[in-house]
This record gives sequence, structure tokens and C-alpha cells, in this order.
Amino acid sequence: MESIDRTTSKAQVTKALKNVADFNGDIESFTFSYFHDYHKNVFLRSLKNYINQLICSDDLGNQLDTEYFDLDLTESLISGWSNMAVCIDYIVENHYRVVGNRKKLNL
Repeated sequence: MESIDRTTSKAQVTKALKNVADFNGDIESFTFSYFHDYHKNVFLRSLKNYINQLICSDDLGNQLDTEYFDLDLTESLISGWSNMAVCIDYIVENHYRVVGNRKKLNL
């Protein structure tokens, strides 16, 4: 993919949330109000890992093994997000491509 769209962003957020707990239904209205620092950390590290693992492609659809998506994520960001919809939109608006070898976080 050339960039991360909202559907892909939501799928990555959903996967990252499942590393914290089970969630049912649509996640967009879910808030971070019950997240402790530990949960925030697990969520953000998982989310960053999932974003990094997405496949980049050029405008012709050719997979680019030398590029990956990245995103600046900190615990302080979560305090500014009213719900998961804001998180999903943040990813769409703030991700960027990095040239280099794909990274894998040790979770």
C-alpha cells in the first residue's frame, strides 16, 4: 500500500487492543479511561509494531522491501485522544514511510 487508509488503521488498532484485553463490537467509541500505564505501554508498543509490519508499495503496486511505515507514538498522546476513533484518525494523518530495513519491536 502507498499509505495507510482508515480501514487499515482501524484494523491495526483493533489488533493492538486485543493485546490488552478482549473487546467486543465497534471500537471507535471506546476510551482509554480504564487504561493504566502498563496497558497504555502494551497498546502503543503493539500498535507501533503492527504499523511497522505493514507492506509498503509503489504507485504501481510493487512491494517495497526497503521501506516501511512508522509513526510517532507516546503515552502523552493517549491523554489527548477522547476515543479510539481519534487514535485511528491520528494514524491516517501522521504515519510516514521510512527507507531502510523493517524493524521489529521486542514485545
